[in-house]
Amino acid sequence: GAAKAEIFTRKNIGAIQLPEHELRDILKAGIDINGKSRITGILKGGKGIKVVRLDDKAKDIPGTEQVRGDIQFTVLAIKNIPVFKDGGAKGVFFAGDCKDGAATVVEGTASAKNAAMQAHAYMQGEKLPVFKDHKKSHVVLAGRDLRPVDLSTDFFGRKLKSPFIISASPHSDGYEQVKAAYEAGWPGVVMKTAFDGLHIHIPSEYMVTFNENTYGNSDNVSGHPLDRVCAEVARLVKEYPDRLTAASTGGPVTGNDEFDKKGWQSNTLKLEKAGAMAIEYSLSCPQGGDGTKGDIVSQDP
Repeated sequence: GAAKAEIFTRKNIGAIQLPEHELRDILKAGIDINGKSRITGILKGGKGIKVVRLDDKAKDIPGTEQVRGDIQFTVLAIKNIPVFKDGGAKGVFFAGDCKDGAATVVEGTASAKNAAMQAHAYMQGEKLPVFKDHKKSHVVLAGRDLRPVDLSTDFFGRKLKSPFIISASPHSDGYEQVKAAYEAGWPGVVMKTAFDGLHIHIPSEYMVTFNENTYGNSDNVSGHPLDRVCAEVARLVKEYPDRLTAASTGGPVTGNDEFDKKGWQSNTLKLEKAGAMAIEYSLSCPQGGDGTKGDIVSQDP
């Protein structure tokens, strides 16, 4: 391993495109970050480098040149900027950083794929393809199987093209959200939990994030009445009969079983008549109200 490591970057430290935790790990490991600088050369034998500072326009600052003889090994990362231009030489096709400049690995791969298509057309004597953005490729190679593994699933007699279903959540709270999911390829969705004749208040304080990786409770149950959800279920079932359109609901838990049963049965019947292909009962979501404590399945003994 290396006793010490340094990073040279054209950007300010704050502008480096790294997740916060990765940048924190770099600093914790004692790796120095030299911002606003670039390597202009590597000494013979790789034992040292030449460095220059950059101004706000990424131009070399005269008089800031430096030779670092203490660098024993240099790794050049992506984001290299070419020092030459494509001169349009016949039969020569450039790709990646030397054509497009700073780019990601995905963009570099797409650029190489496009260059290969141009080279192939040239060798076949065909007209060269023109790409609006050389860093994006939309060509599907012949013989490529986009679904090499069969993910189809039998769900109680209904065949789904994959076992992945969106759960009752903000992503399924309404017709437009579910339609977007189906258009994106999802085989099924459970619409967000809804109730009948019950006022739902969603405090704004629920909409919080602790950091970039962790969300607090994004909201509670759906603010949409059950009748609206039933109409949306019926529409989705009609427009997407090959998808599993399910709904989620619940009912009162007051201790009066006869009274509570009527609420649960009424909500279920409404969703059945709307054509819901499955009905989820919200038994443990901490929505509160109706006498529940967020733990219907294992209420206090």
